[in-house]
Amino acid sequence: MKNIIYIILLFLVQAIMSAVGLILLKMSMAGKYSVLNEYLKILIKPRFIMGFLFYATAFLLWMYILRMFKLSSAFPIVTALQFIATIIGSYIILHESINGLQIIGIALCFLGISLIIGSS
Repeated sequence: MKNIIYIILLFLVQAIMSAVGLILLKMSMAGKYSVLNEYLKILIKPRFIMGFLFYATAFLLWMYILRMFKLSSAFPIVTALQFIATIIGSYIILHESINGLQIIGIALCFLGISLIIGSS
C-alpha cells in the first residue's frame, strides 16, 4: 500500500510541478516584446526563474519516473496528469475559462489513466 501511495504522489508531484512551471513561465511573458533585448530581460524576472526551476525539477522527476516504469505506461499517465493540472491551474491562477470540451477531456484523461493502470 505504501508503494502505491508513493507512485501516485510521484506522478502527481511531477505533473503539478510541470504545470506550475508552465504557468509561471506564461506569467513572466506578460506584456509585448518587440526586440531581442526586451526578451532577454525576461530571463532575469523572478517568475521566469521560478517557472524554469519548477519545470526543470519536473523534468528531473520525469527522468526518475522513466527509470522506474515502462515508457508506454508512464508517458500517457504523466501527459494526462499534466493536461489536467495545467487546465485547472490556468483556471485558478490565470483566470482562464474552462469549456465543456475541456471538462470532457479531463474526464477522458481520468478514464485513460484508469485503463492504463488496470492493464499494467
